[in-house]
Amino acid sequence: MTSPEILLDHNAHALLVFKEGRTFLHAIALHQPPVRLVKLPLLERRHLRPLEYRGGPYPLARALRLFRRAGRDFGITEGAAAALRSIDQARKQEAA
Repeated sequence: MTSPEILLDHNAHALLVFKEGRTFLHAIALHQPPVRLVKLPLLERRHLRPLEYRGGPYPLARALRLFRRAGRDFGITEGAAAALRSIDQARKQEAA
């Protein structure tokens, strides 16, 4: 697993990219209910730009909190919930 990144697509939808494979980007999408896992072709990466918060990169802890809240409000798939849990656990282990 690579370091998770919070990116915006060309429609200004938030994506939490957590794995970059040889041909696909694996991400959690927040643009259509429910919160779900999506696979994007690697070529789409050129259309994505980093999401910023107060002039710096968007904080991962804040993004996880907002993705979880959207999951509670609008629904979340089992795969997306499991991916959010694993990202959060990895973040906590890295901090400790």
